[in-house]
Amino acid sequence: MSRQTTKDDLLYYLTDPKVRVIALNGLWGTGKTHLWDEIKSDFPAIDGNDHLYASCFGLESLEQIKNALFQNSLGRAEGTVTAARKFSGFTIDVLEKIASKVAPGAEGAATVVGSLGGLIQSALIDKVLHSRLIVLDDIERRTKTLQVETLLGFIDLLKRNDCKILLILNEEPLESHASDWRTLKEKCIDREITLLTTSVDAASIGLSQDMPYLAVVTDTLARLKVSNIRVIQRIDRIVKTIFGDAVGLPDGLQKSLLPATVTLTALNFNAVPSGPDVASLMKRWPAWCGQPRFFDDDRQEMSDAVAFGVHVKLTRDVEYLALLMQHILTGHRLKEQFDFLFQQRREQEASNQAENAAIRYIEDTLLDPGMTNQDFIARATDHKAAWVGISADKVSAIASDLEWRGAGVLAQEIAGEWARRWKESPKLWNSNLHSLDNFYPVIKDAILEGNRHFSSIPSLLDAVLKVSTGGWVPGDAMAINDATVDEIIETIYALDREHFGSFIYFYRKEIRDPIQQAGTEPPFKAGTDTFLRAARRIVAEAKRPRFTELLKQHLGEQAFSASDILEQETDTGLKETS
Repeated sequence: MSRQTTKDDLLYYLTDPKVRVIALNGLWGTGKTHLWDEIKSDFPAIDGNDHLYASCFGLESLEQIKNALFQNSLGRAEGTVTAARKFSGFTIDVLEKIASKVAPGAEGAATVVGSLGGLIQSALIDKVLHSRLIVLDDIERRTKTLQVETLLGFIDLLKRNDCKILLILNEEPLESHASDWRTLKEKCIDREITLLTTSVDAASIGLSQDMPYLAVVTDTLARLKVSNIRVIQRIDRIVKTIFGDAVGLPDGLQKSLLPATVTLTALNFNAVPSGPDVASLMKRWPAWCGQPRFFDDDRQEMSDAVAFGVHVKLTRDVEYLALLMQHILTGHRLKEQFDFLFQQRREQEASNQAENAAIRYIEDTLLDPGMTNQDFIARATDHKAAWVGISADKVSAIASDLEWRGAGVLAQEIAGEWARRWKESPKLWNSNLHSLDNFYPVIKDAILEGNRHFSSIPSLLDAVLKVSTGGWVPGDAMAINDATVDEIIETIYALDREHFGSFIYFYRKEIRDPIQQAGTEPPFKAGTDTFLRAARRIVAEAKRPRFTELLKQHLGEQAFSASDILEQETDTGLKETS
């Protein structure tokens, strides 16, 4: 049922004298209140009395509903006094006294109600609630103290006062109190209309017509079945912020980055029917992009989050996804980062035919049921010369897939040629987005070798201090993990008051609560084990009593308590020294 059909039906029932109470039902964000705003001018006032509207959001009592109807609907001060004269039976002199207290331009209802005594105030409000259309919105969002039975009695009173009532609500939360809600429906509601806003309708309301790349955004919303207008308005703002200055994006980038922007924003605000948790998707998707046959459990099947990403063809540009989520969660514009990324992607797009062929290969492993092993091998053979220049995560994914299909020689040839070219001109590889442990071995080794070549190895102290501040590069990890027992002992003995605490605390923390990376052992485990051997030798040899005392205090006696370990460490240290 279209939105226009719902609008026509609602107007029909509003004008039917036999229908006294109507319920307009629909999910949050689908535009129920917006629909009422569209048609209220088409429904004439009853006996010349304006329609009254109030939201029940957070209201605790019937009196609060009455006050909300009165205060929200009778306008400013002068109009309110006029209304009071019309609907009350009070003497003229009483009303004149009230009017004299109301300053011109003051908020009418609030001021008048504040000027009336309790009984007069109550009588006036009740007098107003006659021969009108009363609209009560957000029924499901009232507080628990306002019982359904109380609301039922109020609606019955309004009916006896010759009022017509429109209830605007989301039935889903009300159904959690099924017996109360069924009672209200059975005894009160004459007609119920459900607003089923389509994605196209919601997009036409929530998206501004001047937003960039409107057609792509609208198409994505339709494919995801997003109908929450408030979320769509958020998407509108986010797309304008990120892409407002990015005019003339190549078609490939439009079809990749814009749908991803819509998808992650909608998921973040739970607006995609049956969509996965966005945090789960962002945890698993980068690993899957690096190795499409990577599973994070023993069932050897893709997770629901990854299956969703594959189904909607979520971009494999995980660097963009990470930047997008940072923008969504923090609200920071990140303009320089987005502009730089778009410039990079434009340059890549100019020569990305091989990259596109690799993406099609990877996608077809999951989407094309007509492809055979021989088809994949033939495609890889056709493109193997061009694939030496594609990104590491994609060439690794293809090589791993070919190995699985029995084409190990071809996999080694493609991966080996890529590794050779990488070694000729290595770049520093940041594994925060793609874990190297998931990569094809030849490619992993080439990247690690490139990192060693590219990164200058700092001193052990500098590396530990860098990691302790939260920022580090592969060279820092190598300095920590490759340090020998003698080097660590020499570094410890050279520590002064400024650095001793930070240095020892880093290792203490790694021993007790090491930094973790998904699916791998702690990244500094090798260096921590070596540090323990060095610390035990210092304690065993006792050449510097003050250092022995401090190490025991910071690391705990249990780190040095086993005599057999101490003897073993001493023997090892002697051998290393000699």
